[in-house]
Amino acid sequence: RGLPGDPAVRSLADVIAFNRAHAAEELRWFGQETFEKADKLDDAEAYRKARENSLRLAGAEGIDKLLAQYKVSLLIAPTGPPAWPIDLIAGDHYLEIGAGSLPAIAGYPHLTVPMGALEGLPVGLSFIGAQWQDKAVLEAGAAYERTRTAPLHAPTFRRWGE
Repeated sequence: RGLPGDPAVRSLADVIAFNRAHAAEELRWFGQETFEKADKLDDAEAYRKARENSLRLAGAEGIDKLLAQYKVSLLIAPTGPPAWPIDLIAGDHYLEIGAGSLPAIAGYPHLTVPMGALEGLPVGLSFIGAQWQDKAVLEAGAAYERTRTAPLHAPTFRRWGE
């Protein structure tokens, strides 16, 4: 079963070439230096070691260690800093790593639900569980959403340049 329209873009090199061919639209705001650096890498052993290290630090020595240390079945934390306005000139201004990073790296369940807003920008609440504890994470998130009292953030959308 193929992709709709059988796209010609199937690899990182294809993405880079597509972006170059459509630079006025695709590279209007930002370049693709990170893609180009990644495309030049060719060290499978270094990647394998980095991946194993990341999985260990995020999983066994990260989430699992915190769950055991505090004798809890879930970790709950703000998903990350409040969202920031997009800066089309200088790029995004990441303030810190978010709570979703460790479970994403470890392959552990993570759910973000709306928690509120700060200066008109949404803030999320993360529920993180041990490996294979997806049901517990979803149940905790659903319970929070059933009992929350803060109003939901109603986003407003505007087109670029407006």
